[in-house]
Amino acid sequence: MNPVLQQDLALKKATHTPRDQKPAYAWRDCIPADTALLPEITLLAPLGETRFDLGEIADSLGQALVNVHLARGEQGNVFTADSKAFVGRIVKEVAAHLATEAQRTSPLRLSLNDLYHLLERVLVEAKAYDVAKSLLLNRGRKIATGAGTATSVRVIRRNKQVVPYIPQKVEVAVRKALLSLQLDSRPAVAITEAVTTRVLSSKQAFIHIEEVQDMVQEELMKSGHFKVAEAYILYRAARNEARAHDSSAASEAQVSGLSPQPSDSSSQPTMIV
Repeated sequence: MNPVLQQDLALKKATHTPRDQKPAYAWRDCIPADTALLPEITLLAPLGETRFDLGEIADSLGQALVNVHLARGEQGNVFTADSKAFVGRIVKEVAAHLATEAQRTSPLRLSLNDLYHLLERVLVEAKAYDVAKSLLLNRGRKIATGAGTATSVRVIRRNKQVVPYIPQKVEVAVRKALLSLQLDSRPAVAITEAVTTRVLSSKQAFIHIEEVQDMVQEELMKSGHFKVAEAYILYRAARNEARAHDSSAASEAQVSGLSPQPSDSSSQPTMIV
């Protein structure tokens, strides 16, 4: 199996495991005492405005570390001195960025998307790519449950299901591809905009998922991200091979009289949907 696909499978499984089935720790206690004091910040979330809580950043980082730990099959306590120092260091850096921004704009109103991007950028600068991917997978799950911005175009998935085209899904996929090669994920924004412009300007009411993925590959290459495009192509091929294998296994099970559990397509790692 493609190594990146194998890692994504394990990380996605860990990320989607219910929290009550994973170890919990007091990650908020890791916030350093000399962390920048922040004024009241309003977070613009899909369900409405809420007050920003730096402790939630610590909790999210800690949970992402737990997911990476589980995905690697590592045993033992995750709440180590190194892990606590890591969470504290990242939270402190995020707070410093927000404090600087609050000096420029007061009162500071921050979109959830901007907060995601800031946290991911800090993690990339710290070379914590796996932690960034874990957070990204969790973000992708939230988009799948209605947190994204849908358009009038409908995407035909491989299982013939028709779903709205949501640009954030493309962005998550491109960010994941960049992070998998330990690269800065910020170019994902421009690539997503280019793909979305092409999708919407096509004047089609329906578009197949393969067409969208082809556009992603083309825009990656146009932007000079040839190695990312190559990895993206190999990832798609590995996914198609895995799907074919799963389909063949299901057919054999039916012929032999077995009744396999239906596969949950939402749990399958995919570059876009």
